[in-house]
Amino acid sequence: MININSDQYHRLSLSPLCEHSWDNNIEPLVSICSITYNHGPYIKECLEGFLMQKTTFPVEILIHDDASTDGTEEIIREYEVKYPHIIKPLYEDENQWAKGKKGSKVFNFPRARGKYIAICEGDDYWTDSLKLQKQVEFLKKNSDCSLCFHASKSIRNNNPNDYTLHRLKDIPRDNKFEMKHAILGGGRFMAVNLIING
Repeated sequence: MININSDQYHRLSLSPLCEHSWDNNIEPLVSICSITYNHGPYIKECLEGFLMQKTTFPVEILIHDDASTDGTEEIIREYEVKYPHIIKPLYEDENQWAKGKKGSKVFNFPRARGKYIAICEGDDYWTDSLKLQKQVEFLKKNSDCSLCFHASKSIRNNNPNDYTLHRLKDIPRDNKFEMKHAILGGGRFMAVNLIING
């Protein structure tokens, strides 16, 4: 476990989140926001994708479990016990989505402390351990950008050979897109794997 105080924060070397520990007075640079509901078969892979992230900055993981009944909550609680300094879940007794209170906008964003917000739902997962580091570095260098995303793969029926790759065909030279790209592209090229500059 790496213990970090405010003097060491800017000198932190690249290391996985599961090895991070910092003073409570240090604000995370990134808040990962995840919503779950009956994601039992997927939530471990989702959480492991978060914890494998190698960063030079502090991160918090905010999870909202919307009264799952398939063991999702129990799995999240196991991770919360192992990583209480990083994983900050909210558990519901009754499903809030059914009451019209929908997702991270209501339950995770208001409690996010990071300058950047990374979004990943509980049935999705990250495979690149440098995903957050790369996206934060891009946003820091490109202050004119308000969000950052990447290609994604949608696997069907738990079959790795049955998938759709979501990626734009025409990528601008500077890797920067305008709103018109999202509108004209129908929005499908940008999966929920983005990081937002708050």
